Amino acid sequence: MNELLPPLHDAAAAPALRIDAAASASVSALPQPTLARWQPLRLGLVELYHYDSEEFWFRDGHLLLRGNNGTGKSKVLSLTLPFLLDAQLKPSRIEPDGDAGKKMAWNLLLGKLDRRIGYTWIEFGRLGDDGRPVYLTLGCGLSAAAARAQVDAWFFLIETQRLGQDLWLTGATRHVLTRERLKEALQSHGQVFDTAQAYRRAVDERLFQLGAVRYAALMDTLIQLRQPQLSKKPDEGNLSDALTEALPPMSAELLTDVAEALNQLEEYRRELQEYEVLARAVSQFNQRYQRYAAVNARRQAAVLRGAQSGFDAASRTLNEARSGLAQAQQTEAAARARHEATETALLAARTRLDQLQSDPAMQDANRLAQAERDAHGRSTDLAQASRLHDEAQARLARETLALQERAARQTAAEQALAGARAEAATAAVAGGLEAAWRDNPLAALPAAALATLDSLPLDAARQALRQALVLRREQLALVQHRVREVELAEAGVSRARQLRDERQDEAEAAAARRTAADTAVEDEGTRLLQGWERHFDGLRELCVEVPPLPALAVWVVALQGDNPARAALALAQQQAAERLAQERAARLAEQQAVQAEQADLLAESARLALGEDAPPPVPHTRAADARQGRAGAPLWQQVDFRDDVDAAARAGIEAALEATGLLDAWLAPDGSLQSGSDGRPLLDAQWLQRPPQRGPTLAEPLRPAADAANPALLQRLLQSVACSAQDEGGAEAWVAPDGRYRLGALAGAWHKAQAAHIGHAARAAARARRLAEIARRRLEIDA
Repeated sequence: MNELLPPLHDAAAAPALRIDAAASASVSALPQPTLARWQPLRLGLVELYHYDSEEFWFRDGHLLLRGNNGTGKSKVLSLTLPFLLDAQLKPSRIEPDGDAGKKMAWNLLLGKLDRRIGYTWIEFGRLGDDGRPVYLTLGCGLSAAAARAQVDAWFFLIETQRLGQDLWLTGATRHVLTRERLKEALQSHGQVFDTAQAYRRAVDERLFQLGAVRYAALMDTLIQLRQPQLSKKPDEGNLSDALTEALPPMSAELLTDVAEALNQLEEYRRELQEYEVLARAVSQFNQRYQRYAAVNARRQAAVLRGAQSGFDAASRTLNEARSGLAQAQQTEAAARARHEATETALLAARTRLDQLQSDPAMQDANRLAQAERDAHGRSTDLAQASRLHDEAQARLARETLALQERAARQTAAEQALAGARAEAATAAVAGGLEAAWRDNPLAALPAAALATLDSLPLDAARQALRQALVLRREQLALVQHRVREVELAEAGVSRARQLRDERQDEAEAAAARRTAADTAVEDEGTRLLQGWERHFDGLRELCVEVPPLPALAVWVVALQGDNPARAALALAQQQAAERLAQERAARLAEQQAVQAEQADLLAESARLALGEDAPPPVPHTRAADARQGRAGAPLWQQVDFRDDVDAAARAGIEAALEATGLLDAWLAPDGSLQSGSDGRPLLDAQWLQRPPQRGPTLAEPLRPAADAANPALLQRLLQSVACSAQDEGGAEAWVAPDGRYRLGALAGAWHKAQAAHIGHAARAAARARRLAEIARRRLEIDA
C-alpha cells in the first residue's frame, strides 16, 4: 500500500518562495523526492485569499509556517490540506474551527470583488522501481461571483508534468485559466474532474488504495484531529471523543458474530484437546509401526533387491551389446561407402583407359603404363575394401549372435525377477499370520504290535516291551498333563463365571444410568425444542418461512451432524444480509444518481445564471463537439422575431424550423445552411443565386439579429424560404406559423408551447423558466 507522510507538523524550517506566472518558468531546481513512498514536495495558491501566486516548499515531507497573527498561515493549510484530499466545500470540513460562517466564496471575493477564479494545488513525489522520480499533483479550481452564493469547483490530477516547469495555471497575460482552458492545457498529461466523488476515487487509487469507506473514515479522522488546541493541551478524553466521532461504529452483525465466536471458544478448546491427545496416540503408534514396517520391508525386499541387481547387470550388458552393434553398423556403413567410392573410381579409370586407348593421339606407351599402374592400384584398393567388407560382415554376424545370447540372458533374468517378486509378495502376506497350531506328535501303539511279541525272539521281545513301556509312560505323563490342564481350565471357567456375574451387575447399573440419562436428554431436548420454537416465533428481522422443528427433534435424539435450527438461522441471516446489501446498493445507486443529477442541475443553474443560452437539442446524427473550430454560427443565434409577431406565431415558426433542422443549422460564411457533422449543406449557397420567393417569406416574421455577422446575406437567406398559412407549392422550402413545414419532399408539423431560442427575450424567458424548474427539482431532491 502506498503511504503518505503527514505534512503538517513543526519541523526543520523550509523556505517559502513567492513564484508568479512569469517567474515560474525560471525555476530550475524544483524539490526532488528521496523516498520510495509518496511525500509532499510543494503546495501553492493562485488568486485565493490575499495571494496572487504563492508557492511553499516542503523539506523531507514537513512544512513550517511562521508569521504574525493574520498573515494567512491557517488559510494556507485550510485551503490545501486536507481539503485537496477531502474535496468538500463545506466550511465545517475546510475550516479548522468548523465555523459555518466562513464561506469559500469569501476566500475568492474577499467581500469586494465581483468575480474571481482561483486555484489551490499540492505536489507529491516518490522514487519509482527504476530509481526515477514519479510526481503527482492534486489541484482544485474555484470560481465565484458576487451575484450568486454558490461556488463552482472542479478538480484535476497531473501525472506527467510539473507545475512551474512544464505548465502553469495562468496564461501569458497573467489571467487565471478557466476550466475549459485547463482541460486544453492538460490534454493527455492529466485529468479534470467535474465531480468531487470521481476526484476522491482517483486520489484514493493513486495514493492510498483504501476503498471508498476506509478513505472516508481516514478523511473524517484527519479533520477531527485537526481541531484547534487538540495538540496544544493533550487530553485523553478529548482525543478519544474526536476519534469516536471520526471512526464509524461497528455493525451489529459483526458484534453478533464475535459474540457467537466467543461462546464457541470453550467447545473448540475441548475439541482441540481431544484432537491433540488423538494426535499424540497416532504419532506414537506411527513411530512403532514405522520401525516394524521398515524392518519387515528390508527383510522382504532382500530377494527383490537381488533380482533387481541381476536385472540391472543384464540391462548394462544389453546396453553394451547394443552400443557394440551400433559401432559395427557404423563401421560397416563406412566400409560400404569406401567400397562404393572405390568402385566408382575404378569405373572412371576404366572409362578413361578406354578413351585413351581409342584416341589415336594418345598412344604413348608411358601414359598407357601409367594407366595400367593406376588400374593395379585401384584393384589393390578394391581387394582391400572387399577384405574390410568381409571382416565387417563377420563382426556383424558375431555381434548378432552375442546380441541374441544377451537377449536370452535378459529374458531369463526377467523371469527370475518375476519369480522373486512373486515369492516376496507371498512372504509379505505370510508375515502377518500367526503360526499354526501343531498336532500332537505322539501316537497310540497299535494292538497288532502286541500280538506279534510272542513270535519275536526273547531279546527282540524285551526290546519291544521296553519300547511299549516307554511309550506307555509317555502316554501316562501326557494324561496327567491333560488332567492338570482340565483342572486349570475349570478354575478359569469359575473365574470367568464370577467375572460374568460382576459384569452383568455392572451392565444392569449402566442400563439404569443410561435410562436416567435418556430421560434427561429427552427433557433437555424438549426444552431445547421449546426454546428454539420461542426464538423462531420472536424473530423480526430474519425470515425463516418453515422452522425446521421436525429435523431439530430428530437431531436432538441422534446428535449427528450440524444443528438444523442453527443452520436455518444462519441461512436466514445470510439471505437477510444479501437482501440488505442489495437494498443498500440500490439506495447507494439512487443516491449517486440523485447526487449526479443535483450536480448537473447545479452546473446548469450556474451556467444559466451567468447568461449562457441553452442550445436546441443536439441530434443523434451530429456529435456535440463537431462544430468546434468551424467558421460561422447557428441560425437561431443570427435571427430575431419582429415586434409585431404574436407569441403563437413565434412558437409555431420556431417549432417548424426546429423540426426541419433549419433552427440549429450552421450558417456558413458562403450563405449555406449545414446540418450534419460532415459539413454537407441543408440549403446550399446556390439558393442565394435564385430570385427571391414570391409571396410571404421568413423575412417578414424574422429579421437579422443586432449582432449578426452578415445581415445582408442573412436577409437574402430568409427571403429564400416561404412562410405562409397555406402551402402553395411554389417554394422548395416552406414553413407555416402554426408549425407545419415542407422541405423538398419532406413534410410534417410540430408544436411548441412557446419560443425558446429565437430572440434574446425568448432565450431570457427560457432561462428563467429553466432556473425555476431547477429550483423546484432541487427542492424535491432536498426534501
